[in-house]
Amino acid sequence: MTFADWLLKSLHYAFVPAGGGLFSLAPDLWPVYATMGALLAVIAVVDARWKTIPHVLTMPGIAAGLALVAWFRYIAPLNALFACGAVAMAGTSWNLHRGRRRQRILLGGGSVMMLAMVGAFLGVVGLAISALVSSLLQLAMAKAFPRLVVDEGIESGPWLALAAAGVALHHL
Repeated sequence: MTFADWLLKSLHYAFVPAGGGLFSLAPDLWPVYATMGALLAVIAVVDARWKTIPHVLTMPGIAAGLALVAWFRYIAPLNALFACGAVAMAGTSWNLHRGRRRQRILLGGGSVMMLAMVGAFLGVVGLAISALVSSLLQLAMAKAFPRLVVDEGIESGPWLALAAAGVALHHL
């Protein structure tokens, strides 16, 4: 089995849950799926088109994620709160460190808040899996289209949205 076959098989098992895909979703969690899906779709389009992730979308998304976790209890609320806080603090300190050295900031404030929003909806484990899959997708895109990386760069928002949606469909 080649690496490409292994990667495709792994992504298939990560994103296609056993027992019927979308038809096996928990019906009582439809507000969670609808809210997270709408936010991720809008953020992915905005980031792909204008290369920015506005806080106008991510900050209410964090609040909505924490509220839905507290209401539906599909993960522990403290887990979601810890995921948001850890990402926000780590991302902010990383950006401040890079900014002081006057280097190009690769993970902007919008991406950090988007990660915190994903953490609010999915918790620590869902956030870690989403970030890993998103990074692998971006790496595959960079390897497939190296000229795109040099000319325009690869925005993280659409890939994180895709990965988070896959994790949500699989794990919730």
